[in-house]
Amino acid sequence: QGAPRRFLLAGYTSYELSYVQEPRLSVRLPKQRRLPLLRFGVNGPLRQTALATGTAQLIQFTPLWNRAAYEAAVAVVHDFIATGDIYQANLTFLCGNNRQLLKSLYAALAAVQPVQYGALILQDGLPNNLSRAPELFFRTDAQGNIQTRPMKGTQPRHSDPAKRSRPPGFSRDRPKKP
Repeated sequence: QGAPRRFLLAGYTSYELSYVQEPRLSVRLPKQRRLPLLRFGVNGPLRQTALATGTAQLIQFTPLWNRAAYEAAVAVVHDFIATGDIYQANLTFLCGNNRQLLKSLYAALAAVQPVQYGALILQDGLPNNLSRAPELFFRTDAQGNIQTRPMKGTQPRHSDPAKRSRPPGFSRDRPKKP
């Protein structure tokens, strides 16, 4: 019998997944998109992989959008924060890259950013993902149960549907939960 084999479920959800989870947002789901809404794979058995060597700097990456697109996106984020709809945003964008450079950057970040969860997902024909995260989005137990927790700062959803529509400034005026 021996020791049980352990496998790792790893992957990602695209930002557009929320558009199919919330009926009011379904009209915003892009008709043409490159990324799947969910992409997970079972990898294993678990093994330790040596990190790449070499140096990498962010200046070696070329953003795949221009200054005007960046400024427009930042303005939208500022508007949402100013009205109290959000208190934080993760503004992401694609960069030109190559696999060896990403491997070196991941290793450099791991050396100076000791977070518990990190991944480098290299994909043929799709954007690659590099992530260093201090939070776990979900975990499973031996019985197959999945546990999720809200991210820090998330306000609870009210059980009364009439009270779910909160006035502008609601998030801004409430203390954040740790």
